[in-house]
Amino acid sequence: MTTLLLCDRQPAIRAALEVDKRTLNQFKEAFECIQEVSDEKEVDSMVKSFSAKEAENFALFNYITELDGQIEELHEELGLVRKEISELQKQEEEEMKEHDQTMATLEVCLS
Repeated sequence: MTTLLLCDRQPAIRAALEVDKRTLNQFKEAFECIQEVSDEKEVDSMVKSFSAKEAENFALFNYITELDGQIEELHEELGLVRKEISELQKQEEEEMKEHDQTMATLEVCLS
């Protein structure tokens, strides 16, 4: 009975082994591709290189995030400066109108 059960499962086992072999070959090909691209042949050196690059990328990401924050602050500050310039220009226009009115009044008084 056990032999019969084992014979019934052999095609399924063979199919599973084939899938495992294909998966293993895909992993081998991917690893070889990584070796070629990274110019590293040893796993330890690949891991060290990857870790170093990951740390560098994270540091760059943090730096960019910091710069982005500074840019936002500068944009807000620029908006405030532009608003202040606009207000000062309006104030100057009003003062010029008052000055012109004062000059016209003085001219009338002097004539």
